[in-house]
Amino acid sequence: MSREDWRTGSIPELPLLRKQKFKIKKGKKVKEKEHIDHALSSSLLSIILWCAWLSWQFKILLFISLVITIFSIIYWCGVAVAKKKKLFKK
Repeated sequence: MSREDWRTGSIPELPLLRKQKFKIKKGKKVKEKEHIDHALSSSLLSIILWCAWLSWQFKILLFISLVITIFSIIYWCGVAVAKKKKLFKK
């Protein structure tokens, strides 16, 4: 903050975190012009990264469930073989 800002107590403009609307007067017409700040693109980037993170979480969960399924199939096949060979005593 510069000395003038400190003396007047005014806050310098900070980067905007949302869309900003400017009104431009031309004769009798008033047009609204939207100024898209880089924060909007960063919010889109954060949404994309969040979706990518969710897809990785889904892939990890899918892999874990696949591993559990394979091990359970191996286990139950072993139980069936053991019962067939009568390795379990009643």
